[in-house]
Amino acid sequence: MKITVNEVVSKEVEVTLPAYRKSSCHLYKVISETEVVQITTLGGHETIEVNPFTQNALREDLEIATEKEFYDAFSEVFKVINDKI
Repeated sequence: MKITVNEVVSKEVEVTLPAYRKSSCHLYKVISETEVVQITTLGGHETIEVNPFTQNALREDLEIATEKEFYDAFSEVFKVINDKI
C-alpha cells in the first residue's frame, strides 16, 4: 500500500532587514521580526497595511523584490486609494 504523507519542515535562515519580497499580487517589506508592510496590487483590491505576519512575507516561494519595485508599487496603490477618498 502507498500513501501520501505531508511534512512540515522548519528551518532558521538569516535575513537582512529590510527584506523585500514579491508575489503575483503582493509586495512585502519586512521591517522587523514582528512587522511587515504588505502592498496588495490586485486590481479592485488594492491595499497597504502593516501586519505581524513576517513568516508569510518570507516564504521560500516568493521572489526577491527591489526597494524600487516596492516603492513604485506603494506609490501606484497609494494613488488608487487616494483617488477613492
